Formats: sequence, structure tokens, C-alpha cells
Amino acid sequence: AVKNWARFLDMGQGESNDNILFARENTTNNLIFQSWGGGTGGSYVRATGAIELNKWQFFAVTIDTSGNVTLYKNGTSVATGTSTWPWAVTRTNNYIGKSNWSADSYYQGYMDDIRVYNYAMSASQIALLSIPPSFTNDPIINTDGIELKPYAAQSLDNFIDAGQGDAILLKSPGG
Repeated sequence: AVKNWARFLDMGQGESNDNILFARENTTNNLIFQSWGGGTGGSYVRATGAIELNKWQFFAVTIDTSGNVTLYKNGTSVATGTSTWPWAVTRTNNYIGKSNWSADSYYQGYMDDIRVYNYAMSASQIALLSIPPSFTNDPIINTDGIELKPYAAQSLDNFIDAGQGDAILLKSPGG
């Protein structure tokens, strides 16, 4: 069942206080973004009908320093508008799947790879992020033309050398 005002992300200092929210609008399939300056909410930017039930989807939002907002679904812009530029304050209630408003529902579903940047990404950067990873057992050829063997169906324990400080170095079975 669709939950009322279920949040993907809500960062703020409580209800109506410097919030940045990315959510479902009411119980609709509308994707919305809104930012607040203190106790004053900026305009909603709305992508009508963007949320599909029971289907993996990639959603992103960007806001630039002028308050220009773009909502993306699967790497493509689905809505634009303006909202308040978020004030530079420390937000103490930063939630994934939960709202700063007590009457709102928790998000119900799966989320993966949540990222927050301190700048507005370009449309091409968003498009690249939206491409799901693909895995293969085919040999990998590096730029030197040397074939690198895939490690399919083998334990990763055989290939880790943690003796390099803080880095984990993957090694071949021969050392």
C-alpha cells in the first residue's frame, strides 16, 4: 500500500524548520522536492506520476545556488522548477525513509546507493549515475592489452592482501 508523504530523504531540524525533502506527495505517485529557509517552505517541484509501484527506479534531484531544481527519473529530467536555496545551517534530523513531520508515514520499500553532494550535478553526470552496473565473466582487457582474468565463483578471501596500510589490494591467486 502507498504510504502518506513517505520520504526518500528529509533533512532538517524538526517540522517546518530548514528542511530539505525528497518524497512522495500525499498518497499519489507524484515525486516532489521542497527546501525550506528557516520556517518558510519553498515551492514544491513536482514530477506528476513519476513513481511506479513495485519497480526499481533511479531518482535524483539537483538544486543550484539560484534555487533552480531538476527532478530526474532513470537519468532523464522529468520536472523542473524553483524552490528556496537551502540555508547553510547544521541540520540535526537527517533521515532516510523517515519524515521530520510526525504525522507522515515511513517509506516502505527498498532503497540503494543514496548520495548527497554539496553541488548540483550536471544532467550528464546524473545520466551516468543512473546506468545500472553490469557484471560479466568475460576477460577484461586493460589499456596495455594485458588480459586480466575474472575471479568468478571464487572466494574473495583468496585475493585480498590487507598489508598495504588502509587500502585493500586485490591480488591474483599466484601472489
